[in-house]
Amino acid sequence: MTLRWRVDVGNRLVRKLRRAGELRYWTSRARRRRRRFQWSRRVAAARARVEDKREDTRLVPPLLRRAIAAAVSAVILVVLVEGVASALSHWGPQWLHRVSTKVNPTSFETLVAAIIGAEGFLLAMFYATVGVIASTSYQSVPGEIRQLFVQERGSRLFTRSVVRALVVGVLVLAMPIVGYKPYGLTLIVLVGFVVFSVLNLVALGTGLFNFFDVSSLSTPLPKRFARALRLAASSGDDKASDVDEQLAHREGAEVLRHYRQLSMLLKERKSNETAAPRRVLHQLVLIAEFNSALKSHIPSDSGWYARIPSHRNWLTLDHNRLGIALATRTGVQPELVPDRLWVEREVAARVQDLLPLLLTTAAWPQAIEITDEITRVLATMSARLQVDEATLLHGVVTACLADAVADTPPDDPRAGIEHEAGTLRTFRLAAAERSVLTLTSLWLGLVRAAEAVSTPNLKTVWARAVEGPAAPYTVAA
Repeated sequence: MTLRWRVDVGNRLVRKLRRAGELRYWTSRARRRRRRFQWSRRVAAARARVEDKREDTRLVPPLLRRAIAAAVSAVILVVLVEGVASALSHWGPQWLHRVSTKVNPTSFETLVAAIIGAEGFLLAMFYATVGVIASTSYQSVPGEIRQLFVQERGSRLFTRSVVRALVVGVLVLAMPIVGYKPYGLTLIVLVGFVVFSVLNLVALGTGLFNFFDVSSLSTPLPKRFARALRLAASSGDDKASDVDEQLAHREGAEVLRHYRQLSMLLKERKSNETAAPRRVLHQLVLIAEFNSALKSHIPSDSGWYARIPSHRNWLTLDHNRLGIALATRTGVQPELVPDRLWVEREVAARVQDLLPLLLTTAAWPQAIEITDEITRVLATMSARLQVDEATLLHGVVTACLADAVADTPPDDPRAGIEHEAGTLRTFRLAAAERSVLTLTSLWLGLVRAAEAVSTPNLKTVWARAVEGPAAPYTVAA
């Protein structure tokens, strides 16, 4: 049996070797290989098309939801207008019967078709303008700044009004197909949508060109920061939870991060434009002032404050922790404590970035104006006994003024300033005066705080401050 099996194996090997020596064998083998390759390529292409279709179907539900929402809102609007017109036709005054009567389709089809074409043209023109601005001024900005440009409120209001007008116009054109004649009031509402879109485009068209300056996107940021700060301040009245405090901190930190990105973009610009830094600095001063007003209403352990590591002093450690650290040759884990100056540090850093942009150009009077605003805020902070906050901002402003004066030679005309001969001396005198005024305002604020202290007032505040855990923050104790 074993010998017979060996003979069969040998015969098969001989036949394989004989076929391997023929040209037909290798030709058929190459043909089969090409067919398998072509079949595999077709299968891979089919699988890729299936995956593409699957990805397309994943995009359909969100797009369909948005389209249905827009269509449903337009349908509801048309139904409400038709219902009002029907009610006016029965119970309305006589002078409203014209708008509450059915309109023949032949009298409005041309008008509605022209309205739909005009609205489509306005929408296309708007997106063309937005595309040009996005591809020029916003091609190298961070994604968050580009998102601010896309989500601008005026643009969204315009696009929504145009889309609603388009949908309402299509519905009005489709009504005669099902044998229904619309009321005249519906046509008046449609014309009102068109007029509103045109007027909105007039107001928005000039504003769109302002977006070539990226600092124009910072206009809604102070309001966003104010909303977040109010939410955090409400925790003193037991109205905000830990989640609300964390959300408020996230919103406030995002606003300040936007300002950091904008300041970096303004510093990298080669042009000597002063309107953008001035606008951003004015908004930062507003944020600092509003934060100072509500800071005393926020608990010291609130989630509004950022957490920073606090390293322990080795000389004040307890014996057990110190012995373990020395024996294991490891450090002591720092504790995370609230950073009560995180907003002031961000504002001071942005002032340090942007104020020199005004001090090194011909717009130094604007820089002095911004410095006067900061001086007023310093007096307010010190009057509220926010000494660390006021000292931090005061140090940044005085350092910027000192650097600007030091960079200006006393005997040479100042670069960029083309005024009378005494302009340089006027600028140096104004900068020196503001350096003293900031410190003087800070000190006078402390004086006003001390003068406001009186025995009856202290008794009243202390009596109200011990009424409950949140009482000290309600009375700003």
